[in-house]
Amino acid sequence: MGLLRVLLALAVLFEHTGGIGGYWMIGGPLAVQAFFVISGFYMGLVLNERYDRPALNKAFYLNRAIRIYSVYFLFLALYLAVFALAHGQSGGSPLEPYFSDLISWP
Repeated sequence: MGLLRVLLALAVLFEHTGGIGGYWMIGGPLAVQAFFVISGFYMGLVLNERYDRPALNKAFYLNRAIRIYSVYFLFLALYLAVFALAHGQSGGSPLEPYFSDLISWP
């Protein structure tokens, strides 16, 4: 099931890049829908098989949140570090482009 989800993710990538070498897989919208259907089925299967008691539902959702948000915060930290480095070398405030209409920088 994991290989099928990887292939569907690649189909979305090919859709966004205009095809690689002129090759297409299934369309991007269909790949996204199929990915969500398979992922939902897999989550339901895991929830019913591994976390079969109501007391374990909290553990399931906590594990999912840790798995999702740890990667999210890692990439957010990397993005902010690159953002700060790129704008720090220019000598201005890194937030200047976003607040230039609201405040004036010295």
